[in-house]
Amino acid sequence: MNSVMRTITAPTLESIGNAAGPAAWHLEAVLHALRPGVALIDERGDVVSVNKTLETVLGAADQLVVRRGRIAAVLASENAKLQAAIAHCAGSADDRSV
Repeated sequence: MNSVMRTITAPTLESIGNAAGPAAWHLEAVLHALRPGVALIDERGDVVSVNKTLETVLGAADQLVVRRGRIAAVLASENAKLQAAIAHCAGSADDRSV
């Protein structure tokens, strides 16, 4: 997988109003304005939100999918790497495989 994953410390969606209020609307607008596929993932690795680009990728279901609330690669060998990268970014030792 030739992608870059970065962890950004920011307020949680709950602390800015989750799906309601101006701060959440601005966050959604910024998320959807980004050209690369982007997912907001909580500390457990569960998907909170995805932008339109990633929605398209997930809709094709030929590379990435959402399983049990988590982004997963279709190929098992790639999924192992993806889950390790997500766990590393989240700083989580939670091993809830998908």
